[in-house]
Amino acid sequence: MSSLAMPGNGETVARPRRGRPPGNRRALILREATRLFYERGFHGTSISEIGAAAGVKGPTVYRHFPDKNAVLAALIEESAERSEAEIAQIHREGGTPRELLERLIRSQARQATDDGPLTAIAARELRSLSPETSEPLLRRSRINQEEWVSRVGQARPELSADQARTLVVGAKWLIFTIATGRTGLDGDRLCHLIIDMTFDLLLPRHPHDTSGPATEARPSHQADRRVSDGADPASPVGHVPPGPTSSVGGRAATGPVPERAAKTPAPLASSERRELIIREAARLFVERGYHATGVDEIGGAVGITGPALYHHVKGKDELLLAIMQAEADRSEVEVAEVYTADDSARQLLKALVGKRARRALTDAHLMAVGARELQSLPSRHQQPMLRRKRLNREEWVHLVAESRPDLRDPEARAMVDGIKALIFGLVISGAELHVDQMEALVLESALAVLFPHGCGEVQRQIEIDHDLRGAG
Repeated sequence: MSSLAMPGNGETVARPRRGRPPGNRRALILREATRLFYERGFHGTSISEIGAAAGVKGPTVYRHFPDKNAVLAALIEESAERSEAEIAQIHREGGTPRELLERLIRSQARQATDDGPLTAIAARELRSLSPETSEPLLRRSRINQEEWVSRVGQARPELSADQARTLVVGAKWLIFTIATGRTGLDGDRLCHLIIDMTFDLLLPRHPHDTSGPATEARPSHQADRRVSDGADPASPVGHVPPGPTSSVGGRAATGPVPERAAKTPAPLASSERRELIIREAARLFVERGYHATGVDEIGGAVGITGPALYHHVKGKDELLLAIMQAEADRSEVEVAEVYTADDSARQLLKALVGKRARRALTDAHLMAVGARELQSLPSRHQQPMLRRKRLNREEWVHLVAESRPDLRDPEARAMVDGIKALIFGLVISGAELHVDQMEALVLESALAVLFPHGCGEVQRQIEIDHDLRGAG
């Protein structure tokens, strides 16, 4: 057997030699499809390439799967079945609400790290299926998510169902992003880090509570901490990432809007129109996927016909590149502005998190597209964009490493990826929160995960940021 390095965590998986396929050809086809869909994306892989990688001819593939969509559906169903089996096992074992949630977190983290490529495909490519094929799988995803919401609500009775649902969406983005990223951590350490971060998000401990998880000791760096309850959110509608969102343009809803006299809006300047096109395209790419979104749909979202769209952008590829560049530009500006201050790494990191949390209120969809659609860019643009993303991440990693000496660089790198995903994941959860409420929730959650020792500091930082903005 030969070995194949899988992107993400440096682990290898066995790959059979050509000419000696195992007896279960269907399993081999699915394994090679997993690798190719993960490396190239669903739309960048053909059924003949899957057959060639599996060492079988095209007709043999069609004896097992009628088309490429059926291959993808089988993979996503496999991922769903594994999650459902784990949940059923947790139910059979029983325990207190906290114990059940702890086991659910550990189970999800282990599945995500053990089956990283499959996890990525299930989350990233579900929208590539036809509605009649995807809807049953989406129903299963929603049931899975509501199981999480129920467990969080029972373990955290102080939360409303809406608060619990919003945190679950953020947690799933965090878990998925870290498990499928390129961090250099081995599988066990990666899994433990995900568990620690998810505990800090979903299972904070009050200052007087000295108990750790009931079923496994917490690492020594996990001290007592408390996340402030904050404002009570109103009716967020959560979903399993990366599904659709009810927020528009990455903005959190601000509650009922008073009626205003109707008036004809002033025509947009060309630059304003292009900005609107970029934002609406990003929203549609998050909801439906890049490949499933048509130019006419983007034009309709901004109130112009498809052909008129070409006055502003040459095509969908250019639009995706514009989104990626806009997100990269704004991320670089955030870092540059923070580094102008003469302060400790810890304070600089808090300021950077605050800037990103505030920008997520308007740019969450840009952030999400930038995080997961790199493979959809034309190949000539992928490496330059990847370099920019890596450089920006390393600026964050430097501050995390200086602020958290208990973490090694690969752990700091994974934490940065998870925090960024958590920030935009909470915002695009569809939560119907006032802007100030959403900002407080995002900032509080991100800082609590970054600094599990100092939740008092977290709350003070939120209050300081709020006072400074009010004074400004």
